[in-house]
Amino acid sequence: MLQKIDDAFKSDISSKLNGQGWALIPLVAMCRRVVGDLTILHVLGDTLANDPKMMAAAAQFPEDAIYVGEALRYVPSLLAGGAASLITKRHRALRTLVNGLYPVLVERLKRHINNEETEDKPALIMAIHSLCLHPEYLEPLREEAQSAASGNFAQGGDEMPLLDSFLRESARLNPIDGVSMRRKALQPYTFADGTSLPQGSIVSIPQRAIMRDAMYYDNPETFDGFRFASDSATAKKYTDIDVSYPTWGLGRRACPGRYYASSLLKMVLGKLILGYDFEFADAKAPRVFQWRSAVVPRSSTKVLFRRRQA
Repeated sequence: MLQKIDDAFKSDISSKLNGQGWALIPLVAMCRRVVGDLTILHVLGDTLANDPKMMAAAAQFPEDAIYVGEALRYVPSLLAGGAASLITKRHRALRTLVNGLYPVLVERLKRHINNEETEDKPALIMAIHSLCLHPEYLEPLREEAQSAASGNFAQGGDEMPLLDSFLRESARLNPIDGVSMRRKALQPYTFADGTSLPQGSIVSIPQRAIMRDAMYYDNPETFDGFRFASDSATAKKYTDIDVSYPTWGLGRRACPGRYYASSLLKMVLGKLILGYDFEFADAKAPRVFQWRSAVVPRSSTKVLFRRRQA
């Protein structure tokens, strides 16, 4: 996996170097490709990960799901099927995935039966934004990554408290949505405090406001990359959940994929900060836009990358 991360960065960066050794890279496109390719490799294996059509479909399908989900909020239910088909080009990405995965799944089931066999892009983008805005954290993070490079770094950086804290703080101040845990009342419901919801009500947790609340955080508007690592009594991992940090959800239904996301982010960021210097091409350019409650990274954001000297 680590070699694949190296190869992915080299593929995007090395071919675009200028005379000073810097490469001007569209950040959103690079992060989407790197994270998407590694996830596909992890989930689908080498054979399918080397199929360009499968790679393209696997990258497109999550975007189709997001676009369709938003669009169908405004489409009458009778027209939903047609609208979804139109937006997804007759579900092209899904059909490609199904056709490619079916024979692989059949083969894996056969092996299992015969006992022959006894795996977030926006989060990465926002973390790179945070590193560009706060370069003073690069050196201590590099030292930690270097120490871990020969050990648990290869298993996803399980013991990297500084990077854990930095990722958590970046996500705290840059959530990809202002609210979380959306729920719809399928029938009238009354909470323990007497608050009543009529059927059809939509409720959610205002996570952006909570994670900037002085009741939970000292100097909540200030970026403190090591906020969650400075005191062992209050240290937190990126994947830890509590009411003051609902980005992963809460309770038994908290996001089960957060551990994989954390491991992937640590490996990608670790390799990036060890191998490259980077900075915004234009630090004053807008980097996100807002759609409803969502905060979306702009695809126009460009970052300069330069290979670090050994």
